[in-house]
Amino acid sequence: MHTILVAEDEPAIRRLIVRRILTLYPTCTILEASDGQSALTLLTTPALSGVITDHMMPGGTGLAVLAAVRARSPDLPVIVISAHPTIGATALAHGATLFIAKPFTLEQLDAALLLLQPQ
Repeated sequence: MHTILVAEDEPAIRRLIVRRILTLYPTCTILEASDGQSALTLLTTPALSGVITDHMMPGGTGLAVLAAVRARSPDLPVIVISAHPTIGATALAHGATLFIAKPFTLEQLDAALLLLQPQ
């Protein structure tokens, strides 16, 4: 089963990401978190195949989510997104697979989602 966690506190952006994932991977299961704490809880889901996380969320940052992922699954693809482009270098240094600055284009999002394709 192909399961992707999308952690984003802005509902419109979260829905956009989910729709794009399902366009590329129609049989994918999507787990949604609207805050950092929910994202951390969902990380215990078996067989996650990728994570997309916003950096600034209530209840925890994307870097906290990234650290928790890396502690459990060092090779799991993690895409960090943020309206604060200065966090990009930090996210990559802490093991993010990719960083995308907001606002992003659909083309940028689609290219990033290819990193989450089922193996």
